[in-house]
Amino acid sequence: MTTRTQKTERPHLTDVCDKYADIPNLVMMCVGSVAWSPPKPVMEAMSNDLQLMTHLNGYGDLLGEERLRTHLKHHLQRSGINTESLDVTVTAGANQAFINITMALCDPGDKVVLVAPFFCSHKLGLQLSGAEVSVCPFDPSTFAPNFTVLDSMLVTLKPKMVVLTSPNNPSGYVYTRTEVQRVVQLCKAQNAWLVVDQTYHEFLYDDAQHVFPCGKHPDFAYDKIIHVFSFSKIFGMPGWRVGFMAHPKTLTDAMEKIQDAVPTHAARISQNLALRCMEMYYPITPGGTSVTVGDDATNPLQKRQASAYYSDWARSTVGSLVAVREALWPVLAPLGTVYTKGAFYFLVPLPPKMTDEEAVDILARQFGILLMPGKHFGVPNHVRLSYANLGLEGLSSAVDKVQWGMKHLQQLSKERVG
Repeated sequence: MTTRTQKTERPHLTDVCDKYADIPNLVMMCVGSVAWSPPKPVMEAMSNDLQLMTHLNGYGDLLGEERLRTHLKHHLQRSGINTESLDVTVTAGANQAFINITMALCDPGDKVVLVAPFFCSHKLGLQLSGAEVSVCPFDPSTFAPNFTVLDSMLVTLKPKMVVLTSPNNPSGYVYTRTEVQRVVQLCKAQNAWLVVDQTYHEFLYDDAQHVFPCGKHPDFAYDKIIHVFSFSKIFGMPGWRVGFMAHPKTLTDAMEKIQDAVPTHAARISQNLALRCMEMYYPITPGGTSVTVGDDATNPLQKRQASAYYSDWARSTVGSLVAVREALWPVLAPLGTVYTKGAFYFLVPLPPKMTDEEAVDILARQFGILLMPGKHFGVPNHVRLSYANLGLEGLSSAVDKVQWGMKHLQQLSKERVG
């Protein structure tokens, strides 16, 4: 086994799920999945198209089906991203997109800054590449980056790459326009690549608005930005494994080499499902480039609802999570949980004298709920609670278990401190 593989951390979610697999009726608040499936009209259309199945038996294009890639380029353009200098590569999920990026850009020993809270798989991917990972801390009151430290790290380390996730997994924090601009400018000053995982860009609540870097604003004018996206969350299709990235055309040759050597291409039937979802819920106008990003709106909520990336499907599915959030928040707020407005996670702080792993173990074995230790995301002394797969049917029971479990942890803490 290579040294870099030996040094790579274990797949944390798999280990946590395996450890508690023997507990019956466990409420899985550890997994970042949703309660819905792909749109029924799309699935019905696919099941009725027997000719499609024959057509997709052969090999396809390395970078993805041309119709899907073209649609995605138009969609990104409508959303405010200038795609003239960008290409699109379709991958077997967003994780594979990130691995492609590390293979294309990172030599062993290259320095990479991972902005915490970070997605745990990003760290594993960087470790597999042999990169030297440095973690930028965050403001614990908001989960926003500590820009003073980030600025210093970029000047001192001169990293090859900076990685951030917005809306954030695991915290749900949504970067503001000013914050995104600042990260872009810091990377530009040090000639560092900026990789932005935007898997949850449709999962927004209250007045939150997602900011696409590399848009029309001059502060985003930088040619080393890579955008990562996923179909898994919004369309409820994680098992189909389809993601994509928009990257500078200077990386297209590298992406073709990596695609050819690893997956060849994402499964064509999965790409077809993704294309049908896009065509049904994010249709392209005859002109192909109509922009409806709501830049003239003054209210952030109006901007979001007017934008090209916030479809009726997103309004329906993401809207269904509002009731879940409202049910959970009265339980989580007294614990000191930071209220965030994106994705579908909350990071719940733990009381003193209580480790992440101990808390997860107690909550699983005594209260039947499984959460993720925060340390795997760069946030020790917290647990990550994922709520998008709860649904409304078992919501009341799940909320009760969270409330009882957290009260028990607090009581244990008091006994230890006292």
